[in-house]
This record gives sequence, C-alpha cells and structure tokens, in this order.
Amino acid sequence: MKLYFIRHGESVFNQKKRFQGHLPGGLSDLGKQQAKQASENIKKLDAEIIYSSDLERADQTAQIINLNHLPIVYDQRIRERHYGNYQNQIIKQSMRDELALHKDENKLFNGAETDKMIQIRLKDFLQELKTKNHKSAIIVSHNGTIVQAINAIDPNWNSKKVQNCQIIELDLDQILANI
Repeated sequence: MKLYFIRHGESVFNQKKRFQGHLPGGLSDLGKQQAKQASENIKKLDAEIIYSSDLERADQTAQIINLNHLPIVYDQRIRERHYGNYQNQIIKQSMRDELALHKDENKLFNGAETDKMIQIRLKDFLQELKTKNHKSAIIVSHNGTIVQAINAIDPNWNSKKVQNCQIIELDLDQILANI
C-alpha cells in the first residue's frame, strides 16, 4: 500500500519554537497557507482515504487539504511525541540530545515518549491499516511520527526534520518489515 505522509502546517508553537507535543493549539496563518498550497498536490494523488492525528493542528491540515472530499479517520496512534516535562518549553538542542540518549528505551524519560514508544504505537497503527486493503492513503501526522516511519526504511536518512506540509511517499510493507 502506498502511503502519503504529510506533516501538519506550521503551528503557533512551531512559530514560537516551543515543544508542543500533545498540547492543544492550531495552525498559524502561515500554516493555513502551507496547507492550502499542499492541497493542490494532494488533490492529484490517488488516495482513497485520509488518516489524521486527532490533534488540532493535524485536523486543521486534514480539513484544508481534503479537496477531494475523502473520508477522514482520526487516530491517536499517529500523534506527535508526548514531550512530558519539555512540553511548552522553548526548544533547545540540549533537550533533543537528552531525548536521543534514551531513544531505544520503552519507558518515559522525563515524562516524554521515547523513539521506541512512538515506533510501537506507529507499528500498531500500520498493522491495522494493512488489514483495510486500501491501495493508498494519506496520513496527516507530525514530525516525530513521520521521522520514525522514514527511519524504518532508511536509518541513514540525513534529516531529522520533515518540513511543514511536506509530502513523503512511503510503502507500508517496507515500513512494517523494518520497524
């Protein structure tokens, strides 16, 4: 199955350079423009359905890009990382470094989800998605979740950031074989 991952448009938290995680908050004006621009490319895709994180910024993006009036299914398993004690804090490299040290642990670090925890919930979502027998689907999600899908296929991927409203095409079976 072909999957089109798209990161939500810029959020107000992104604009302020703060960890948002699961905190509520919608798109900035720029984020809404990014989603509108992406909608023209999304419209051309052969997708049958949209799966979206239930967080507001992803929901807003899914609504804006849905020019083909596809059904939208919301799922908490494709949410952003819960940043625990880091949520609402200004992003610092030292915080990212601390999280990276604990990436392979299956337990919260400083209240934050680790990469391993995101991989587990993403794999659960993708295994269920495989049973739906879609030919292709759009997944509106977040940087942390999309990076885990990409890293499953290409651990040497040289970027740890997906741009707002960037569309990344991945193969479901390749992800599941490696996550």
